[in-house]
Amino acid sequence: MNSIDENIKLQAGEAALLNVLMYLNIEDVKVEDEWSMRRIVNKLGTIYDPESPNGYQEYLNKRNKKGTKKDKEDYEDRQRQYQILKNACDNKKNEHFANLRIGNQSRFMDDFSYDRGGLNACTFTDKEGNVHVVYRGTGPGEWIDNGIALSGLVIESEQQKEAARYFDHIVEKNNYDKKDIEILISGHSKGGNKAQYATINSKHRELIDKCFNFDGQGMSPEAIE
Repeated sequence: MNSIDENIKLQAGEAALLNVLMYLNIEDVKVEDEWSMRRIVNKLGTIYDPESPNGYQEYLNKRNKKGTKKDKEDYEDRQRQYQILKNACDNKKNEHFANLRIGNQSRFMDDFSYDRGGLNACTFTDKEGNVHVVYRGTGPGEWIDNGIALSGLVIESEQQKEAARYFDHIVEKNNYDKKDIEILISGHSKGGNKAQYATINSKHRELIDKCFNFDGQGMSPEAIE
């Protein structure tokens, strides 16, 4: 039986947790670059912690929701996601994860399509300078791009190319290519497809040590050829 290196298991576990975070709309609590994971999760607790007195109302206000049954179910699902992250940060065995610092948030970058419902990506850096690049799944403006990418009409979609451009941008902005660090890249769903595409096609792809694709769609037959 093939065995998986323990370090890869740990990295994949952290990657999975970071991808959970990407769906909790950290912009709602105004997360800034250089915040630690512990600080981010504590701030999210003002909305999603069961002990938060006005959490559900805050969620409704931030998300422009009306309090329907579906809204309540979504809120409770987010509470479960929050609890997973809180448990990870509270576990003393996960100090590496709790101390990761967020950076390079695409929502603060004018050259990318976050404001149009597109690229949602960021990095998490540990105390040694190692970097984990994370892409969120489909944004509200990306559903057409999904179909185009799988249709065979093009070999690569605009959002795939933007994902690779984002990776190259942060490498050059932060001089990652001049540092002795490990770079991991991951994403869930469309984010996983973006991570995979960037790993294969970005200008600085040789710097990527590992790619974790969580349930990301594959490439079109034309793209594979």
